[in-house]
Amino acid sequence: MNNSKHLRYLDLSDTRIENLPDSICKLYNLQTLKLHCCTQVVELPPDLHKLVDLHYLDLSKTRINRLPDSLCKLHNLQTLKLQACQYLVELPPDFHNLINLHHLKISGTSIREMPNNMGRLKHLQILTSFYVGRHSGSNLKELGKLNYLRGSPEMENINDIVDAREAHINDKKYFYKLDLQWSGNNEDSQRERFTLEGLQPHVNLKELAIRNVGGTRFAD
Repeated sequence: MNNSKHLRYLDLSDTRIENLPDSICKLYNLQTLKLHCCTQVVELPPDLHKLVDLHYLDLSKTRINRLPDSLCKLHNLQTLKLQACQYLVELPPDFHNLINLHHLKISGTSIREMPNNMGRLKHLQILTSFYVGRHSGSNLKELGKLNYLRGSPEMENINDIVDAREAHINDKKYFYKLDLQWSGNNEDSQRERFTLEGLQPHVNLKELAIRNVGGTRFAD
């Protein structure tokens, strides 16, 4: 690593590397770091924030169980791939500081609640999943501030009528598929129906999946 300080691209995908050495944080010019399918990697160096030029970070299919808080200081990060990181249960609380993030892929993780202030990620275009916290209250309305979202997001644990409306799903003209999921344990079927009505999608939508919604009457 000492002879590679000017390295911009590093692909360690499918290697048997166990954990990244601290010296990797001295690659100050690094822009792309790929660790896809490095199944022995369980953590990242705490000084990750020193990679100030990092644009692309792929941690998909690793065994990582938490992201260091220093990740949130990577203000130039544009793509973060975490697919199939099944041991990852949460994103750092200051995640909203990744102000230039464009792509966030978290499907296949154990994350079931989004951090606060996701609406500050104004440049976010791809968000594969959005989980509404059951214990800290709904934060679906944060989606209403993300005007460039596109793709086919999954949304789970939706339970707040006002937040559903403030998410402004009907303004998301670049959504081509929408997957809405409920727990199936909510006994207030009327509330679920009104919440579903608040999630009216844009007319450009091509595919809609609604799972485990309660009640005997569908939304208008």
